Order: sequence, then structure tokens, then C-alpha cells
Amino acid sequence: MDENFNEYYLDDDKKLFLLLTRMQDEVHRYAITTHINKRNKSVFNSVFDDVPGIGAKRKEQLIKAFPSINELKNAKIEEIEQIVPKESAEKLFEKIKGLI
Repeated sequence: MDENFNEYYLDDDKKLFLLLTRMQDEVHRYAITTHINKRNKSVFNSVFDDVPGIGAKRKEQLIKAFPSINELKNAKIEEIEQIVPKESAEKLFEKIKGLI
């Protein structure tokens, strides 16, 4: 379709039609793959991600101390400070309270 909304039809056996079909298929494949990768990445995110001062080891310690999200929500900031530094505990506490 051009700027005057005139449509142009291509025969199925024309090389241009085959090229455009391949391009459309590649765009669709890319969109699907990107969506799947983004969805898979978000499956492994946790409340501890993006909190400064909480890496893999502290994340593991927090999970051991608070195995469920409810236990973490009911935890006092002092309990969290026993595992992570005060600033990190405050950020995590704010993030958890934002989930309620």
C-alpha cells in the first residue's frame, strides 16, 4: 500500500513476495524469542533483586531465615539487619512493605 492507499498485489511465486515473506517470518520469530526470553528472565526474579548490598550469598541467607514471603513480610527490620547491613535492610524493608 502506498501513501494514496493503493494496494499492489504480488504473485506467490515472485521473488519479492518470497523475500517479504521471509522478512515477515524473521520479524515474527525475533518477537516471539524476545518475549520468551523476557518472560523466562522474570520467572527467576525475587524481592531481593535490585536491593543494593544483597548478593547471592546474602540472598541465600535471607531465604534460609525467611523461607516464605509471609515470614519475610512479618519480619521486623531488626531481624533483617542481623543478616544484611542496615542500609540494605531498610531498602528491603521498604520494598517488602510496598508489596503488601
